Amino acid sequence: MEILHKRGKDNLVVDALSRKDEVQTYAISIVIPEWLDKIRREYAKDPNTCALIEDPNRGSKFKWRNDILWYKGRIYLNPTSRFKTKVMIESHDSPAAGHVGFFKTYYNAIQSFYWKGMHKDIQKYVAECDTCQRNKSENIMTPGLLHPLHIPKQKWEEISMDFIEGLPLSEGKDKILVVVDRLTKYAHFMGIKKTDSAKQIAEVFCKNIYKLHGFPKIIVSDRDAKFTSNFWKEFCKQTGITLNMSSAYHPQTDGKTEVVNKCLETYLRSFVTDK
Repeated sequence: MEILHKRGKDNLVVDALSRKDEVQTYAISIVIPEWLDKIRREYAKDPNTCALIEDPNRGSKFKWRNDILWYKGRIYLNPTSRFKTKVMIESHDSPAAGHVGFFKTYYNAIQSFYWKGMHKDIQKYVAECDTCQRNKSENIMTPGLLHPLHIPKQKWEEISMDFIEGLPLSEGKDKILVVVDRLTKYAHFMGIKKTDSAKQIAEVFCKNIYKLHGFPKIIVSDRDAKFTSNFWKEFCKQTGITLNMSSAYHPQTDGKTEVVNKCLETYLRSFVTDK
C-alpha cells in the first residue's frame, strides 16, 4: 500500500477525512446533523451568544463558521442550552460510553463541545447518575497500614476461596463458590446450593479444582461455617492442605478474592439490572 498526499484543490470528491473541522463533530456517537439546526436556533434566542457572535474582539479562540460558533475547534453551547444534558447523556449513559467515570465522560464530551462550567456540570451529572449509584461499588482508601500476604512461588500452590450468596435461584443453584489462584489471579466460578454441606463443597472442589490443578498447599478463606466445620478441617488435614482463615469481620485479609467477587457481582448486576 502506498500513501500519497493529494492537494485540497485536486481532491474534488470530498470525503470525511478531508474535512477536519467537520470530523471533530462526530467524536462521540450522536446524531450531530439533527442538532446543528436546533443549536443555531438557540444562538438566535440567547442575547449573550448573539453578542459574542457579533463581537469582533471575541478573540482568536472563537470562530464563526457554517453558522456555528466554535471554541478551539469545538461547538460552543450557551450556558443555558438544553443540549448540555443531551451531550452528557450520550457521553455517559449511552451503550458506547458504558457509564464510565467522570474523567472519561468529560473527555468524551470535550472532544466535540464546549460550554462555560462544563467541568463542574459533568462532575455533578456523573455523581448523581442513578444507574451508577445502584450498580457500582465505592472505592475508598483503606485506613491504617496494610500487611499483605506473601507472594506464592508457584501457580496453584496457594488459593483463596469465598462464597457469593443472596442470589436468585437459577437452574437449582443459588450460590457461587469462587476459587482464585493467588499468584496468577486465575479464577473458577462454580454454582452450588445454599444448603450444600461441607462434604458436597469438597466434592465440587475435587471435580473442578483438584482434577485440573491438584491439591494446593495453602487455602486462604474467611470463617464461613463450611470452612470451620469438622469435615472440612479433616478433609484438608488428610490432603495436606494448610488452612489460613481471616480474622472475624475482616474481609480485607482475603482482598484478592473480594475484588474478584466484586467484579463478578458487577458483571451479573449489569446484565440483570432491567429486571
